[in-house]
Amino acid sequence: VLILDEPTASLDTQEVELLFGLMRQLRDRGVSLIFVTHFLDQVYQVSDRITVLRNGSFVGCRETRELPQIELVKMMLGRELDTHALQRAGRTLLSDKPVAAFKNYGKKGTIAPFDLEVRPGEIVGLAGLLGS
Repeated sequence: VLILDEPTASLDTQEVELLFGLMRQLRDRGVSLIFVTHFLDQVYQVSDRITVLRNGSFVGCRETRELPQIELVKMMLGRELDTHALQRAGRTLLSDKPVAAFKNYGKKGTIAPFDLEVRPGEIVGLAGLLGS
């Protein structure tokens, strides 16, 4: 499992595309990745599932192709917004058996405990508001 925490924060557009290409190649080889970002367009470009944390607490985890962007924003903010939803096409996973599982994962006083599973060849995006 490869954990990428804000890897695109200081990259230009070309570098981001190169990184995403590498991430896809790794996924296609069966490597599992956790991609942490605050850039919603990026999480939709490369993630198979999106897990949302708000104020250090687990809000939910959904298949990217089944999560309209407006719903993601609602999950992140905890309230409705008046904008149009975007949906992305999905793909078939290599297996349903997790290669990594985090049970009751958290940090006392910072992140409330939550569960997270990562399946073979899957990129799991973690999304939240800046500073969360």
